[in-house]
Amino acid sequence: MNTLEIGPIEKSDDGHQIEAILRWNDAEQRLYFNCKDHPLTPNPEAFVALTMLPCMKERATCTTEKPPSPRFLEGLEKIQPFFQSWKPNYTPVKYIWKAPKTPPSFTSRDEQPGHRVGVFFSGGVDSFYSLLKNKDDITDLIFIHGFDIRLENVSMRSRMSETVARVAANYAKGVVEIETNMRAVTEEHAPWGLAHGAALAGTGHLLSPEFTRIYIAASHTPNTIIPWGSNPELDPLWSSEALEFIHDGYGVGRERKIALVSQSDIALQSLHVCMKKPTEALNCGECEKCLRTMINLQAYGVLDRCTTFAAPLTIRKVYRMYGLDKRKHLFLKESLQVLEERHTDPGLEKALRQIIYGPHFLKDVPGAFRRLRARIKKKLRN
Repeated sequence: MNTLEIGPIEKSDDGHQIEAILRWNDAEQRLYFNCKDHPLTPNPEAFVALTMLPCMKERATCTTEKPPSPRFLEGLEKIQPFFQSWKPNYTPVKYIWKAPKTPPSFTSRDEQPGHRVGVFFSGGVDSFYSLLKNKDDITDLIFIHGFDIRLENVSMRSRMSETVARVAANYAKGVVEIETNMRAVTEEHAPWGLAHGAALAGTGHLLSPEFTRIYIAASHTPNTIIPWGSNPELDPLWSSEALEFIHDGYGVGRERKIALVSQSDIALQSLHVCMKKPTEALNCGECEKCLRTMINLQAYGVLDRCTTFAAPLTIRKVYRMYGLDKRKHLFLKESLQVLEERHTDPGLEKALRQIIYGPHFLKDVPGAFRRLRARIKKKLRN
């Protein structure tokens, strides 16, 4: 039987670093969080959330010191079947609490000493939209080193730190930067695409009780949703009596998010969407995600004001987007609709119409080349 034992959990004297040993059968992993801006609070909610998906994947029994709060446990009972519906081979986790099963009383949000409200902020379209829409409520931007940008990419992390600080100063918000190896630890056991939502929740609980609400920006809409760790049904279930998670922007299409982002000069000077080949300009301007975002911005006539792409948008690059899957075609259709309404770029409008509605055999050309290249490589290896 696979087992995970969480602990010991150690907190630094100044409260800004937390380390935990995760014992998987006979192997050990070190999990750490470091936050120079804000003290961290180790609690059962954080570590149960962070390790739930790995335990489900490994079919492991989990032992930890104390049980989480009643509201968190109630949500946990709904969260695990949700993941099982996507991954039938995942099993519910059996938890063993070393402390008594009856938890102490929990302070409600209204009774807590802190009333800060955060948003997990990556600098992308989704998190910028949530910040701009809820800026009167949000007090702090929370940026996690090691989440989207790997810990070893020190130069990119430094540039993003400067970017987040500039955005926060513009809106008179605080900044909470957390460095953690949780992604590397998690990916040894479970796919990050499914586990990242739980990782956000676990990190958020470390900021309680000073924070009472945290926004999680939606990545998808009802038309584009896929099995994904951050989900409109899942995210609120990670809440406790002390901390509420809000999944924000699920019903809003990307074109409407871009419409709001395009009204902010600081957003256009700070936008970071590239995960493939980030450069000094924050975005490569060549990968599929960069191109989709640049098309969105051009549709609203603001791409020339966006200073974070290393290469310009060209029609030749746009035609590379033949063969995108149906879900991503929806993004292009949204951009085409805006172009048809605003008439900002007739050439781009024509190209998107050909990509979306052109001959089907053309749409599969990139896929055909990929398959041919794979067959050639396989023959050469043999």
